[in-house]
Amino acid sequence: MTTTSDIDVTRKVSEDNIETVAAQPPIRRSAARRKAPRQRGLGLAAQFFLLAAGLLAVTLGLTVAIADWRSGQVAEQTIREDLARVPEVWEGYSLSRSSAALDQVRSLAREPGTLAIFADEVDYSTRLSFAMEDAPQVLQEAGTVFLFDRYSGVLARSDRPDGSGVGQPFAGVGWVASVLDTWQGTTAFIRERQSLAMVAAAPVIAGEGDGAQLQGVLAVTFPLGAESLGQLQTLTRGEVAFAVDMARRNEPPQLELTASTPGIDGAA
Repeated sequence: MTTTSDIDVTRKVSEDNIETVAAQPPIRRSAARRKAPRQRGLGLAAQFFLLAAGLLAVTLGLTVAIADWRSGQVAEQTIREDLARVPEVWEGYSLSRSSAALDQVRSLAREPGTLAIFADEVDYSTRLSFAMEDAPQVLQEAGTVFLFDRYSGVLARSDRPDGSGVGQPFAGVGWVASVLDTWQGTTAFIRERQSLAMVAAAPVIAGEGDGAQLQGVLAVTFPLGAESLGQLQTLTRGEVAFAVDMARRNEPPQLELTASTPGIDGAA
């Protein structure tokens, strides 16, 4: 049986429990989450982007370094090949230039008017006029014109109109002595004042066959200047300079820069 007191106690306990539970505020998980501190850092997408950018930079750097190294090797190899060709190029150029110069001088030496200049009775002024006026009109790019007798003595030279040096023997000069000995034309590279020049010398012969007589030597210089440098630069694909030994005979060499392409600055 249930008594009244038991019912009252049950009601009292039940009411107290309800009041206790109702007094506690509900826990909101969302608020707790908002109050928790967030961890700072890069997201996965940002990390992937930075990694990709780093790899790209490294790859690009290596590619540029390898390309630069390879281009340096190719350039060095090209320079070596060009330098190896220089002697051959110079030989071909000098032979071509020598042949053209000698052909001009030989042709002029065979002219009847040239032969007449070497006659013993011709005076100095007539010979000088030939050397300074007549010959340069026929020859292309001619420098100094020399007239030598059959004994290597100077008859006239266009660079000394005052007559100084007339009679001076050139028997010790190879490009004169060779023509007198062989009756054949020759060429050589010489220093003409402060420049490099090619000289072509040809015999002046009267008569033919067994009756031929050597009258003298006609020699003409052809300076190697800007035009020659330009031609050689095209052939060699590089800068070109002419260095001439300015020392006198039996003295130590004394090289001086006489001409160069614009890319070469100074004697060094």
